Amino acid sequence: RSGTHKLAGVRPTSGTESSRIGSCLLLLFPSGKSIQPSQFRQDRLIIGLTIISIVIKCILMSDSLGILLADVSRLMRRSFDQRARSIGVTRPQWRVLTMLIRHEGLNQGAIAELLEVEPITLCRMVDRLAEAGLVERRPDPNDRRAWRLYLTDKARPLLAELRVLADGLFEEALTGISPTEQVQLHTMLETIRNNVSRRAPEVASG
Repeated sequence: RSGTHKLAGVRPTSGTESSRIGSCLLLLFPSGKSIQPSQFRQDRLIIGLTIISIVIKCILMSDSLGILLADVSRLMRRSFDQRARSIGVTRPQWRVLTMLIRHEGLNQGAIAELLEVEPITLCRMVDRLAEAGLVERRPDPNDRRAWRLYLTDKARPLLAELRVLADGLFEEALTGISPTEQVQLHTMLETIRNNVSRRAPEVASG
């Protein structure tokens, strides 16, 4: 029977996706000849499921970069957690400490936003670091209700140890990648970050 059938709930494919799907279907039918309905009469269920599987995989290929970036970030955090625990530092602690290296003097609310945690959660984290003598709270001259966060002298040697651990992790992670490729990778990731950073305020305001 001639004609095409539209499946409910299935979005139309873009030109790029159609091209990708076509390329993938050629893996199943390499001759490039048109496919007649009679070809599907035998074992049509198996062939149909195979085609559906190929189409789904081809469409999901566009998500592979995002998944890869997320996996690398997750695995590196987990590896660094293990290394940091060897010197008695937990993930919440090293996250706050390393954030303060770049943003020392910000108030707790701003640090909480950068870390993407609730202010009350950060308050408890800072309480523990302050008790350990690693972080100091100072009054915010512009807001009596707020506190600015600073690293103490005691935190400096610990941060130096964390830096050594981080350097070792990156050396291991970048094994097999040339210095030139590392520079290119760094540049590309910076470009991605800048693109996404510009886009985020637009989405929020919209």
